Amino acid sequence: MSEASSRSRTLRQRIGFGGLMLAVVGGLAWLDYERGSTIGSKTAIFFLVAAGLAEYVRMVRGAGLEVEAPVTIVGGALLFAGHAFHLFSGLLLLPVYLVVLWCAVSALRRAKVREYLESTALTLFGVFWIGGLSCFLVDVLDHGVPMLLWLILVTKSCDIGAFFTGFFFGKHKLIPKVSPGKTVEGALGGLALSMIVSFALDRAFSLGWGVAWALLLGVVLGIVSMIGDLAESLVKRRLEAKDSAALIPAFGGVLDLIDSPLFTAPIAAACLEWIVR
Repeated sequence: MSEASSRSRTLRQRIGFGGLMLAVVGGLAWLDYERGSTIGSKTAIFFLVAAGLAEYVRMVRGAGLEVEAPVTIVGGALLFAGHAFHLFSGLLLLPVYLVVLWCAVSALRRAKVREYLESTALTLFGVFWIGGLSCFLVDVLDHGVPMLLWLILVTKSCDIGAFFTGFFFGKHKLIPKVSPGKTVEGALGGLALSMIVSFALDRAFSLGWGVAWALLLGVVLGIVSMIGDLAESLVKRRLEAKDSAALIPAFGGVLDLIDSPLFTAPIAAACLEWIVR
């Protein structure tokens, strides 16, 4: 298959599967909004978090490194679920303690002296990165389904804008050693689209940001979105993985989809506390 044909096929897959996923997310959000509930959105995020944790474990083990697989997936998912569904409120960090305890017992049981620190570090990184940062998605959701939609659409619009601008006009590589496909032109296109989407959704949903804040947050979330995407690329390069999984054609795995919202959610949650509150 020629390069042009391959690029065209990727573009079609991006548009097709991207539109399908947008329809699913929009449908879940609409159902929650109609019922005045957030349980559907929280449940969907929970399964995405669990899938992302499983993909992380697979990549780490695929690179021949030690990680406590069950406790990474269960601990990270429990950390999110505890916050989302109020399972143990004041004891939110209990899953983190249980992870540390599990890693210590596992290392002692198998007398793995050299691997203990590495395994614990990689396990905790996965728990905090995916399970911990996803808790901020719930904090945004607590301000209403439209606000979560705003966050996701502004974040992913940067990815979409960057992809299409880079696809058609990209010439100058952004950080080729980390992500060869990303370009400076794509980054600028992504930031422009995230500003437009942020402003448009603020007006459409009456979110209360105001013009200046909507545009500024569009830029900030766009930048942080790219950092989150590149941060996952750093992980994949170290673990010698092209994608976190091969679940979604032209996109990769679940972790490849949620990498940027994991980074933008804390910014949005903090701004909601300080600006719109």
